[in-house]
Parts: sequence; C-alpha cells; structure tokens
Amino acid sequence: MIGGDDNYWLGWNKSPVSIKFNFDVSRHFKTIQIYTMSNKYQSIDIKFDDNPSIKHHPSPIESSLSTIFVDTIQLIKYGNIFIGKQVEIIIEFNNELLLLTEITFDNEPAISMNTTIGINNTTTHCPIGKKKKKEIFLSN
Repeated sequence: MIGGDDNYWLGWNKSPVSIKFNFDVSRHFKTIQIYTMSNKYQSIDIKFDDNPSIKHHPSPIESSLSTIFVDTIQLIKYGNIFIGKQVEIIIEFNNELLLLTEITFDNEPAISMNTTIGINNTTTHCPIGKKKKKEIFLSN
C-alpha cells in the first residue's frame, strides 16, 4: 500500500491481479467503477459467484480527473442481470506499475421489492475495504 492520510493506493508490477469482494447478502450489481493512477489496464475479467466471467476492455476514451483514470463498467451492456454474494475481478495489465485508488459498485440487495422495506445500499471501496451504508426506504 502506498500513500498516507486519506490518499492510499494499492500497487502491483506483475499481471494478472485478482481481487475478491465478499458481501453479506446476494446483491444485484449494475455498475462497477475502477479508478487507477496515471495508467490503464488491458482487460478485466469479472466473475459473480460461480457463474462464468465476463471480459471487459476499457474504452479508448478515458475519463480523467487529473492523473486518476476512471473506467465505468455498465453491466447491462453484457446482456444479463448480475447477482451474487462474491465478486472476483482479475485485472490484466502490461507489467508496468498498476496503481488502484478505488473500486466502487452500484448495487442493491437482490430481494423482492413489492412492499415497503428498509434497504442498505452499499458502496464498497478498494483498497481499505470499508463499506459506506445509507438507509433508504422503498414503497410501491
């Protein structure tokens, strides 16, 4: 881990890198955002539970916040609904230093929503693995 105070990065110099995220309940995943410092990766394999993985290639048009590059993966593009308690991300890069600053998931619990219920909407961040929770209520 590199950095200090509120700025941390995870770094690797050998490809591929595998990162696993475990959630307390099955979740419906919609978007994944991957933030890297000053470089991009070649591809990502994303696997939900024991299902076949999907391969994602970053867009040639990159979003950049100074030296931080953001790759937003819209999972709907892959033609399925992605539900799981475990997400594995395998990043392939060209063996230059890969620095990750953050990984976020847009997700919600995979439950029936036909009544008024309380839902914990979770965004998980890499590298420190903290979860931010916000209570919301849905009703029909």
